Parts: sequence; structure tokens; C-alpha cells
Amino acid sequence: MKPVILITAGIERTDRGLIQSYCYKTYSEAVSNAGGIPLIVGDDSNLEELADRADGLYLTGGNDVDPTWYQGCSDYCEEADPWRDHLENRLIHLFMERKKPIFGICRGMQQINVTLGGSLFEDIGHRLNLEHPFEVPHTVHAKPNSKLHRWYGEEFTVNSFHHQAINQLGDGLEVVAWTEDRIVEAVAHKSLPIFGVQWHPERMTGDQPYTPVGPDMNCLFEDFCRMCAKS
Repeated sequence: MKPVILITAGIERTDRGLIQSYCYKTYSEAVSNAGGIPLIVGDDSNLEELADRADGLYLTGGNDVDPTWYQGCSDYCEEADPWRDHLENRLIHLFMERKKPIFGICRGMQQINVTLGGSLFEDIGHRLNLEHPFEVPHTVHAKPNSKLHRWYGEEFTVNSFHHQAINQLGDGLEVVAWTEDRIVEAVAHKSLPIFGVQWHPERMTGDQPYTPVGPDMNCLFEDFCRMCAKS
């Protein structure tokens, strides 16, 4: 039976004043192509029941995590989504309690880190005095014997769509990929099935990927779906 993957989305107000949720199609497509059934969270009711019924949690990209969650400074942050921060924080705890797999992408990885007590650099340029251009491919280094190392080797190319980065690492997490200038690019939990990457692998899959750089990232989603099927 195919695993059901709970996918988080952001919310925004339309020109007509209505609140709508949004989630890029590439997120759900990556899950479907890897053998999972994507289920996008529409609201914050029945979260415990959703956590019971879903086999895994998939945290997608989006707005900056509100810096008040990690005692950060708002001066260099972009627009936050408080509703989503609370939703994902609650879901992470619920899925951790059930020891079900969690996969975070970009903001999703940062949300995992913050929920587990870590912090972020609010802006790479201002906080680290580094250039990390948006939408410019770059090389990451994988930790030896990690899944990323087995699939893609010691070094591989990824896309980049972020201006923030992990600062203090959250409880139980370890770094499994990084850039030449030591920006954290992937983390894994030491005892729970939790994994996160800073790049956007859903845009690096299929015959016509949105960002045609680096290796095909379908392995990440297939591995996640396999873990979810066993949960």
C-alpha cells in the first residue's frame, strides 16, 4: 500500500481579502513520482488525527521562520507566516512522538532545527558576511558514510533558493552536508527518522527538472517514501 505523506503549505491573503493556502506543484509531484500519496494540510484542526493517519510529514519551503521562535533579530528577516510556524511546530512534535518520518526542504529544514531548539542566521550576507547568491548552483560536501554520500558522492551540485542558514544546531541533529564556507546544507536526527536539506530537490527530479543542475534527486523522495511505508 502506498504511504500517505502529509505536506505543509503556506497561507496568503488574496486581492479579494480571502485567505488561501499555496503549495507549488513540484512538491506533491516529487512524492507521487516516488510512490507516495501527497496530502496537503488545509487547516490546523484535527492535527492529532492527521498525525495518526498519515505515514510521514513533508515540510516544504516558504516564508522565513519568525525569529521570535529562536530569539533572533527581525531586522534582516523577510515576511513571516505565524500560522504556519505554529502548525509545523505542532506537527513536528506529533510525528516525533509517533516516531514517524519527517522530511524538511529549505524552510522545512530550518523549521525542524528551530523546533528542536536550534537557531538561524537571519541573513547570510549580514550575519556571515558571505555571498550566497539566490538561484546560483553551488557545490556541497557530503558526510562520509551518509546517505547523501552513498547516492551522490563526496561532492555534488545543488540549487539555491535561500538567504538564511542554520546557526545553532537543534537537539539530536547532526550535519550531513555543508558548503565550502561551512553553511549547513543537510541535517539528520541521530535517533529519529528526521532528515532535512537546504536546497530544493523537488526541482531537481524528472526528465525536465525546474533547475537542471546536479544529480537527479529522486533518491531522496524514494527513500523517504520507503521509510514512510514502514512506519
